[in-house]
Amino acid sequence: MPLFYRFLSCCLLAFCMSTEFSYAQVNVWISSEDGKAALSKGAPLELKKAKSPRKRDIIVDPAQTYQSIVGLGGSLEHSTCYNLSRLTPEKREEVIERLVSPAKGIGMNLMRICIGTSDFAGEPYYSYDDVPEGQADPALDHFSIEKDRAYVLPVLKTALAKNPELLFVASPWSPPAWMKTNDSLAEGELKPEWYGAYMFTASATPRSVVTFQWKEPGRVEQ
Repeated sequence: MPLFYRFLSCCLLAFCMSTEFSYAQVNVWISSEDGKAALSKGAPLELKKAKSPRKRDIIVDPAQTYQSIVGLGGSLEHSTCYNLSRLTPEKREEVIERLVSPAKGIGMNLMRICIGTSDFAGEPYYSYDDVPEGQADPALDHFSIEKDRAYVLPVLKTALAKNPELLFVASPWSPPAWMKTNDSLAEGELKPEWYGAYMFTASATPRSVVTFQWKEPGRVEQ
């Protein structure tokens, strides 16, 4: 069954002079995973006062701790870096500073980055070791991060300059196509004989951690 994402908009809450909650209608638009529904208008929802409201208290005890948090942040994948690259150098530096600087911004200190391209990119998908279809590169002679130099690496370098304590979580969207059972960056499985080579092509940058399982192994080329 398709997974539906409901976007609720125009949620207007009105209160009468007596503070009694009045009915409010919420418009609903639906998009489905199979594409049959694309921002299609659905049946409206009606918000109303609960019949039996239950009061709940939230108690924060600073003396009781659990797991620690490495950091908080966002994503500096291709779509983000590309949009930042379209700004003037001054404005781009200001935006990045306001994101990651502990002193002049909100101090984000953990950012996800891509190993190779993500599926949110304006150019054809790529890995760090692409060769013509039907060929392989066991010695990794074609290993290159050259395509990242266009607009990804400049953003990452600026972010590190603004916050030297910034950590990266690097994730590949796909191993190189020649390492996979279908010779494609979409779908397929990693061949066992290329496990070692794949770990090298997904090697970490300074101040980063790496996830070796690619993010969306089942995605399909559009």
